[in-house]
Amino acid sequence: MTRSLQGIGMTSLRTRERMIKRLSEQGIHNKKIG
Repeated sequence: MTRSLQGIGMTSLRTRERMIKRLSEQGIHNKKIG
């Protein structure tokens, strides 16, 4: 159980990094429009 949870945590961190990058790109794009 703990091993599976750790695996999910690692994947979640990677997905979070991707989401942050997308949000940052969208934020900059929105600032240019605004």
